Amino acid sequence: MAPSTVSKLLERCLGGDSSNGPALSNGLIPHKRSKPYKRLRPLPSQSQNSGHAGAFKQLLEECPGLKQYLNDFLSKALKKTRAQPNLKPRVFYEAFMGYLQTNQWPSYKYPYTTADLAEESCRRFFKESLSQLNQSNQARHSRPSLIHNTVFRDIEIDEHTVDSSSSFYLEYDIEAESVTYPLRLSRFTLILARDVASSAIFSPYIVLDGHINQEEFRQAIQHFLKPTNELPSLATPGLRYIEGAGFPTTIGYEQDAIPMIQYVHLDNAMVHLANLSSHFIRKELGATLHASRPGLPLARQMVESAFGVLEVDIHTLPNTVGTDVLDIRRETGNKLKHPPVVSLQALIDTIRFLVANYNGTPQARLHAASPLDVMRYQLDHKPIIALPQERASLILRQTRPVKLPVKHQEGSGPMCYVNYHYQKMKGPGLRNPALKGSYVTAMVNDRDLRKFEIFTPEGKNLGWVQSPAAWQQLPYSRSMLSQLNRLARDGRKLKKVSLFNYLEYLLENRKVPKVALSLSKWLSYHVNEPEKGQNLNFLDETFPAEDINQSTDSDVSEHFPEWSPKMRNTRSWLDDID
Repeated sequence: MAPSTVSKLLERCLGGDSSNGPALSNGLIPHKRSKPYKRLRPLPSQSQNSGHAGAFKQLLEECPGLKQYLNDFLSKALKKTRAQPNLKPRVFYEAFMGYLQTNQWPSYKYPYTTADLAEESCRRFFKESLSQLNQSNQARHSRPSLIHNTVFRDIEIDEHTVDSSSSFYLEYDIEAESVTYPLRLSRFTLILARDVASSAIFSPYIVLDGHINQEEFRQAIQHFLKPTNELPSLATPGLRYIEGAGFPTTIGYEQDAIPMIQYVHLDNAMVHLANLSSHFIRKELGATLHASRPGLPLARQMVESAFGVLEVDIHTLPNTVGTDVLDIRRETGNKLKHPPVVSLQALIDTIRFLVANYNGTPQARLHAASPLDVMRYQLDHKPIIALPQERASLILRQTRPVKLPVKHQEGSGPMCYVNYHYQKMKGPGLRNPALKGSYVTAMVNDRDLRKFEIFTPEGKNLGWVQSPAAWQQLPYSRSMLSQLNRLARDGRKLKKVSLFNYLEYLLENRKVPKVALSLSKWLSYHVNEPEKGQNLNFLDETFPAEDINQSTDSDVSEHFPEWSPKMRNTRSWLDDID
């Protein structure tokens, strides 16, 4: 068809009088009145049935004070005082009928002439009035007038719970025999951050726990901003990055350099507003913490839609009380009795794979450019402010300063100690009774509390202090130590506060998904740092105290074949496994 023919057809279809609007721009909505309905007949009665169309609206006008009473009832109920009942249609209908009886409305008139006594009309009036009051009373929420056209200026962070239908392969030696257990895990937490200007998603951070603490949230922000040279390798067969896939930290800005973040958008969760989290964002990162109001997820629409990218293949919970029993992605009861065939490493690889490929996929709303293409273009053509290397190294450090008092126990000689989470930390620098009662600054790494450096208020280095020798075999975090102390307070679960008793408790209850998740969290020390060892299959009960950061690279035992996508519908290979 020639272009001239197309132009003639468009002029014939869309042309017309210039004073009128465009063609096909007006229409009627089915079952929707264009003008308010006005009833002309009187209200129906037992002697004269004149129909019920518009009768409820006419009743509100003819019955003295009825409409005002119902509006006041709704307004008071919305204030949620103790004297007001729960706002339900049934309660509203009872108030409506009670007002008619109190004011002696004739029993031969509407609504007594209907079979349901106008209950359906009252319910519809309740819904319409409630929506109008909510719109008028709800405070309009608007994001600050920011210009989201510069990358790394605004980032949004949020976490979701992932229903981990996956297993953790634990292998250790019992009486010189290698035993492998596939353990079903409970739900863990996935933290995502997204750049507002380019819609690029940062490298996902995974916490092997149903709830995160403020230290783990701080580590997640450090993980988002830490520059990396290359993408993490995928150990799962069948997963490959597309060309151009990556994360904002892999596109080539300088090592040990962090772009200046001006606004960090979060929800109002307690972990986001905690002292450690807010201090790190405001004081160390130098950004503005913007916590949105409750019940307004659209204020962080970018990061909320980022989880929608994963919900196609990864099962995230729709609410805080759990998934629906009719969810088609939920496993059946018979399958829940067996460990799943998807390993934890395969699930983590899938999350990284989906996010990295999304960042490298061209999008129509970005004019056929990918999110990483937008970031690369702005880094090449716009002045992106970066923090100095000295400031960046302080932000990326694993330690944080903690002020601790120096204590001394009578009869222990000149040795003093500092107490951190019920642990007596001692070192050569504290062999001085004169330090009793003073304070020192400890550079604590909450992921490994076996030892840390201490300094005097004047900045003098007093060397290292360490926990007792029985606690030096395995790294333990602050959250794990808190859990250990909680179990010890319950004498039925843990009789003594020690790493050996805690490991024994985890192994004895390894078939409980929540306990198996705690075990995997302890052993998979570098789950978010694949360059330091990403294999989650550990062969030894203990690790060398000197080289604790190196995880084992051995493969899974011969009891378990290598995972492949074809195994998702079969479980025959699990029949012979205890």
